[in-house]
Amino acid sequence: MGRLNFTIICYQYNMADSELISHFGANLGYASILVLITATIHFFGLAAFSFIMNAPLWRHTHLHRPFWQRYLVILAVVLGLFGLHTVEIWTYAAFYRYGLNAFADFEQSLYFSTISFVSLGNGDVLMPRAWRLVG
Repeated sequence: MGRLNFTIICYQYNMADSELISHFGANLGYASILVLITATIHFFGLAAFSFIMNAPLWRHTHLHRPFWQRYLVILAVVLGLFGLHTVEIWTYAAFYRYGLNAFADFEQSLYFSTISFVSLGNGDVLMPRAWRLVG
């Protein structure tokens, strides 16, 4: 049964068995690299936030600050996280457009990257069939 499914997939993609395996390998490799880049961006962003929050200016003074300053710090962290996610979305969009050349323009790749990142997935913009495993 497994060989039959694999043959059907090869027929759908119009590829030989070895071509399909190498193409799926490329898809998995690209997806893994993108996840690694995303995790690295997030790690260094959170490390920067941690460094700033542990700076002598803020350390052990949060109890003595007015409540509005404490809430501004929380707002700054939330906006910083939003900025990190924005960088990650744009990284995926740039890869889809310039790395894979999967979309006609950057706006379309940014739109696809954003709806995929937030798990909305309207289905109005789809990755080309050859690269769906990456997207």
